[in-house]
Amino acid sequence: MDYNKKRKIAVVLTGAPRAVSLDLWRKWVPENFGTTQGAEIHIFICASNYDSADRYLVGEDPNLAGLDKEPYIDYNDLEKRRKANNLLNTLLIERDSDGYVVKGKIPLNKSKWEKYHRECWAWADSLTFVYWDSYQISKEMAEHFSAPVQDTATWQNQHLLYVSAYHQNKEFFDSLTADDMVYRQRYDLLLQPRFDLWVFAEKLFDKGYTDLGFQLSPRVLVPKLSIVRGKLCADDVWTAWDGPGAILFANQYVNYLKQKQEHWDKAPVDEKELGADGVDWHIPEQSIPGFSLQYNYTIHHAGGRQELGTEYFSRGDGIDFPEAITDQYRYHWYDWTEEMVQEIRQQCS
Repeated sequence: MDYNKKRKIAVVLTGAPRAVSLDLWRKWVPENFGTTQGAEIHIFICASNYDSADRYLVGEDPNLAGLDKEPYIDYNDLEKRRKANNLLNTLLIERDSDGYVVKGKIPLNKSKWEKYHRECWAWADSLTFVYWDSYQISKEMAEHFSAPVQDTATWQNQHLLYVSAYHQNKEFFDSLTADDMVYRQRYDLLLQPRFDLWVFAEKLFDKGYTDLGFQLSPRVLVPKLSIVRGKLCADDVWTAWDGPGAILFANQYVNYLKQKQEHWDKAPVDEKELGADGVDWHIPEQSIPGFSLQYNYTIHHAGGRQELGTEYFSRGDGIDFPEAITDQYRYHWYDWTEEMVQEIRQQCS
């Protein structure tokens, strides 16, 4: 790799803003990224306009729900879980007369959000805010498949937020070349201080096979690549592309999701198609590898998250802070109140 060439690196942060309000997040994400030298670094801060339900919010693990750390839903009681889902549905979303979600009810506090990130990323060459909601694409998927689907994006949100960043900033992303990198990661990942963004670039721009005349672009770098029952899988908490790979993904990923309903919401397939050995299953970790195979990417991989210095804040393996890092991010960034949580607790715990 030619470190003397001024490459562009776009860092795209996506998903729920879990851990962002922690002082440790500021140290282990923007400050550590800021040690990267010899490249233009452009930051894209992506978020949904409104909060939406995830499995933690509906009771699976209150420590990661971003609200009270004490359980407010009896997750082992199916009836109370069903009641909680209905109650959260009322609290979080507004529907039209056909039952489609038209907007959320609990907005992101954008002024607080943007002020904080401007302070965190003051060193960057540019900082761009991206806002998006998945309600329209959910309606689009329901109409495309002529079938009921989930109301909002869940695991796909972290990829679709990048797609939105691209379409809202096409001039920038379309200017990227095969020598530039787009690095997307979830908010709740940290980068250990002995690493910087070049560790991803070194893996991504591996020159193997170029002496045989192969053009390796488009490229993608994924962590923890594996083949499970004939299916190519990879951890999807972060992804790195070269410029052409990032552009191709942004333009075609929604079309890929539309190819099969299980690409969108893991819908059950016909038993005859499934077969006795269950070979046609689909999980979120197949999405990026499946797309990349279909569009002839060169796929590089790291052995796991930790090989390149990334780790969950909620785990903290080998890091000098408590194992279960938790924060009340929903109180911090969205207009949740303790009274709303108490209402859930009274009816569902």
